[in-house]
Amino acid sequence: MCALSVTARAGPVQTRAISLSTPAWGFLPLLTVSGTVGLLLVAAANIGARGSVSWAEVAFYGGLLLLVVPFGLRLLMEAPTRRERLALVVVLGFALFACKYLRDPTWWGGYDEFLHVRTADDLLAGGLFAPNSLLDVSPYYPGMELVTAAFTQVSGLPLFNAAFFTLAAARLIFVLALFLFFERASGSARIAGVASLIYMTNPHFLYFDAQFAYETMALPLASVALFLVARRAQTTVAVWAGLTVIALVTIGAVVVTHHVTSAVLAGFLVLWGGVSVVLGRRQSEASAKPGRIGVVKFVLIAGWTLTVATATIGYLGPVLSQTTVELLRLTGGQLGARELFVSRAGDAAPFWERLTGSASAAIVLFLLPLGLVAVWRAYRTNATMVALAIAASVYPLSLVARLTAVGSEGASRTPEIVYIPLSAMVALFLVRFSYRGHVRQIVGATGLIALLTVGGVLVGTPGWARLPGPYLVSADTRSIDLEGIAAAEWTQSYLGSHNRMVADRVNRILLSAYGEQDMVTTYPTGLAVRRLYLSTQILPNDRAIVRDGDIRYLVADQRLTTGLPVVGHYFDRGEEVVVGVHKEPLYPFFFSKFDKQPDVSRVFDSGNIQIYDVGALGNPQ
Repeated sequence: MCALSVTARAGPVQTRAISLSTPAWGFLPLLTVSGTVGLLLVAAANIGARGSVSWAEVAFYGGLLLLVVPFGLRLLMEAPTRRERLALVVVLGFALFACKYLRDPTWWGGYDEFLHVRTADDLLAGGLFAPNSLLDVSPYYPGMELVTAAFTQVSGLPLFNAAFFTLAAARLIFVLALFLFFERASGSARIAGVASLIYMTNPHFLYFDAQFAYETMALPLASVALFLVARRAQTTVAVWAGLTVIALVTIGAVVVTHHVTSAVLAGFLVLWGGVSVVLGRRQSEASAKPGRIGVVKFVLIAGWTLTVATATIGYLGPVLSQTTVELLRLTGGQLGARELFVSRAGDAAPFWERLTGSASAAIVLFLLPLGLVAVWRAYRTNATMVALAIAASVYPLSLVARLTAVGSEGASRTPEIVYIPLSAMVALFLVRFSYRGHVRQIVGATGLIALLTVGGVLVGTPGWARLPGPYLVSADTRSIDLEGIAAAEWTQSYLGSHNRMVADRVNRILLSAYGEQDMVTTYPTGLAVRRLYLSTQILPNDRAIVRDGDIRYLVADQRLTTGLPVVGHYFDRGEEVVVGVHKEPLYPFFFSKFDKQPDVSRVFDSGNIQIYDVGALGNPQ
């Protein structure tokens, strides 16, 4: 094995002086054109998918590859200046951000987005910490919603448009801060560019972390905090003090924006500080003091959780404990492994998707130890890089967690976090090839970038959610259409806001976001509201649910009787206790029973969606 070409160590970032005659932007104009063509292909794919054309999927992946691969090949080269690398990262990050809004150009598309839209609406109405029955912890982490609501009020834009510009600014801050942190840690703009490229191939970068959700704002803030802490090394006292104040404000903003990102950031800062102590805190890094910032961060988290966001304990505690139990049972042979690439409804992904997704994860898993070797050879006295190496070692554990039922849900939310240190490790190994654009190198690098790009999309987004298309039953973004939105808006116009309602999992997010209704759900109330739907007649227990939940209206969507639920359930996962695993659609008479009940009135009918006034069911008989 040839010697590593990476020799940069901790210290000030070295940059080349650029004269006015130097082509500082390099291939950026040309790559911007190719990236624009790639975006046009993605746009065409979205248009074609709405018409169910056969070529839409090919155009989608072709557009992504035309967008990412040329940028990736250029970032791998030695020739680009620092300015060009930084510009390439920014343009690529923005282009991938645009892909989400090519899929969802006029309304919210992700299921999680609607959960936070309700929190933002409550803020606009003056209701800080107002209850949110769809996601009860959301009001206690209102950082993103506060910024968006403020921009809405200042600009006069609708919430959806204001959210787009807010998240676009967050994406700009994210890719800039990530590049600068990687550069500060490695001392190399080339490594920073390659690491940023690898990060953009993580399964959640394309869609999940471009949506209106608290993590989309928290990750950029966390990256800024990491850069500020790293930047405090080797600076004057005045600048150090200023950076410290900004860093403390930033970590405070993360605390009130997202619970998991906040906890992970605090843990990494403490790890970073501990590594600095073990390594003897080289003079060049002594003033960074990440451990102290990490301790302050933990104090802020504890204070916020115990005084404001106490619901977080009940929200995250069961998931963490159940995941731990399942991992122990899996390793002990007491639990069978979950089948990968199979949806909750039992549908298996096509063979080529399973092969590509598995290969992309396998490549990253293979490159990780090689990156760790690079850290040992060239950066073992660099506390930042050693801390990143330790953090990246969590990646194999996240893959194991995907083999369990509960653990897979937690692991599926970790790529955007784990990939920060992981990208640095992969980049350290890739730069050792001294890529110069030879034919064989181009072929190999193209295949690698293409596999990571497509594999990341396949792993992070189910097939039915990658592109728009015809209505599907209980399929989140594919179940959101004009009829459902119109029904939700009708309730606000004619029934007023804040009526207590029940509905299936898709209609309830529409009613909450567009109708501003108070949805009664099982998680916060403990009421098995699913039972109102899953029976052939109205029973005394159903009347008790209406009475105890103070339910006024019930929404019945006849389309639920036309197909199996794509995500595995129509209302919530507890319905399997009532009817077992769904092997056929719901029976129509589950819904028609309300028309036969004398104390139930139908107040709305759009053809597929009916709304019933069921308040009288809770009255004493």
